[in-house]
Amino acid sequence: RYAGHLRIVPPDRAGGLPAAAAARNAELRALTPRLRTMVQAEAAWSWPEGAVPRDLVAAAAAQAGITIVGLDELPHDHFPAARLPALALCDRIDLLLAHFDRRVEWKPRAARGRDATLFALVPIPVADAAAPPPPARPTSAPPPRPPAATYSLTVAAPLDELLATLARRFTLELDLDRTALAQLGVAPGEIVRLELRDASRDDVLDAILEPRGLSWRIEGDTLSISAATR
Repeated sequence: RYAGHLRIVPPDRAGGLPAAAAARNAELRALTPRLRTMVQAEAAWSWPEGAVPRDLVAAAAAQAGITIVGLDELPHDHFPAARLPALALCDRIDLLLAHFDRRVEWKPRAARGRDATLFALVPIPVADAAAPPPPARPTSAPPPRPPAATYSLTVAAPLDELLATLARRFTLELDLDRTALAQLGVAPGEIVRLELRDASRDDVLDAILEPRGLSWRIEGDTLSISAATR
């Protein structure tokens, strides 16, 4: 099981994510039924302004009856207040750790065997920085056009929060027509569940909005969301 949250990263940070996701899925499948039930138990998660990430992870793990070692490797930080919808424990913890390019290796680490409840942090690999650069182009050739940005995401989040997050990622201001949402019977807090791979910005917005009878347009620095024109 690997669903429930959204992660948008620059292309140079996305190289190792598919392998990390595959390893994570394999680790979760290999857990005993008891451990799998513990780490996939769903619950909402919230914290106040100024919460310390390593303390949040330690508390969530302890509440589930497991221990995560290596949290002292995380930089000392303070998070703004947040409220997350119901997600599995493994999704909640890995989502928070992604801020620091870390995840939990969901393999028990104690000598008592696969039912032990001790787990450790591991880094999320990035693109191979040692790869040789592409051959130089002749100086007379026109410079190549930069590739269009693409996004890969797995998300389960409230509609209005998701749109606000994407607008910030696209460096835009969000103008959400809540009256149009009400007329269409769409709640701002409706949970959007979606999985996309290598999608353009337009494809991401279309996939979220078209099924709900909404449309979007970008004018200047503003992303406007309203009812679709029939």
